[in-house]
Amino acid sequence: MQITGMEIARPSWRIAGLAVVAIAAVGYLLYGTAAALRAHPQLPEVDSSNCAIPAPTEIMPIPPMSHFAAIQERNLFKAARPEVMENADIENLPVMQLGVKLLGTIYCDVAPFSRAIILEGDKQRLVKVGDSLNGHPISEIRRRAVVFDESGEKKVLLIELEDETQSGDMWGGI
Repeated sequence: MQITGMEIARPSWRIAGLAVVAIAAVGYLLYGTAAALRAHPQLPEVDSSNCAIPAPTEIMPIPPMSHFAAIQERNLFKAARPEVMENADIENLPVMQLGVKLLGTIYCDVAPFSRAIILEGDKQRLVKVGDSLNGHPISEIRRRAVVFDESGEKKVLLIELEDETQSGDMWGGI
């Protein structure tokens, strides 16, 4: 039986030979890459007898913030510096009783980014500088305090401490 009209093209020996060479070259490159990845590099020997290595238990002290005062005074990026009350000034302000509880503050040197979390009844509210709380405008948000300004008279709402152990770090910390 003979099939007519259909002929199967056979590749030439030249193309077949090139394919075999290409496959062998790729295999050789992959094998070399794998061998290079498995090999451990030999590092040069270093004489460490003259090196002073601190003891692992020695802890270097962190310098106080006053150590970096020169950097802050130079104001390298011309950042706006808000006029901020000192914490000692806040302690001397009269405390406001608004019938709400200050749960926490998110303090930032840039006033528009500071927030306070207030508990009004059973609902929490997030407030910022410029908002009012029971008709009292918020002029400043500090760490653990919200300052109100009513006709030039400043008053403060403080976080209520749960116990006496928190009072030692009332104004410090993060």
